[in-house]
Amino acid sequence: RTGMGGAGAVASRMRTSTRAAAGLGSFLQAARDRSEHTINQWVDNLRATNPSAQTVIDAVVAQILPEGGSVDEESAKDSMAQALSELIQLDQDADLLALQDSQIWTLMQLYLGHEACNRMYADIGQLFESARFDPATIVQRTNEMRSFLKNSVAAQLETVRLATPNPTRAQLETVLHDAIQTTFSVFEDSI
Repeated sequence: RTGMGGAGAVASRMRTSTRAAAGLGSFLQAARDRSEHTINQWVDNLRATNPSAQTVIDAVVAQILPEGGSVDEESAKDSMAQALSELIQLDQDADLLALQDSQIWTLMQLYLGHEACNRMYADIGQLFESARFDPATIVQRTNEMRSFLKNSVAAQLETVRLATPNPTRAQLETVLHDAIQTTFSVFEDSI
């Protein structure tokens, strides 16, 4: 509430994250549906190289978040790569260029879970570096917060998904922003 400026402030600072999540969802739907000529060409060119999963992950991240270099953009790139890798671990048969809607929603949930944790660490991480806490307590509390945030993001996105199963990109960006704000409101009230 105080270290992060409140749920609304955190959600506003995470606009890069929610835009990237909306872009990722829209891009992967277009890749699967083959609905945009330029994305079709990109997918065909990438598939022609018989890429590894890591190459596909790197290529998708580069398409959604081209070089920028800000802390938020670097965090988003890292979170997106982690989420794509995690999705493959959860579903080893997943084709990242032809994901089903449920897989795309899971991917956005994983991505925003990572991003929420990154934001929390960036905003209040210095508190844990103080001599006030021993290392075991720091690890325990950090893991508890990570678990809480990831589960809360998942719950918020499931609610959004049921209410708006096929959102446009603009709607998706709005609902993802609202989900992040609600997540941090819940987080705020629980500590």
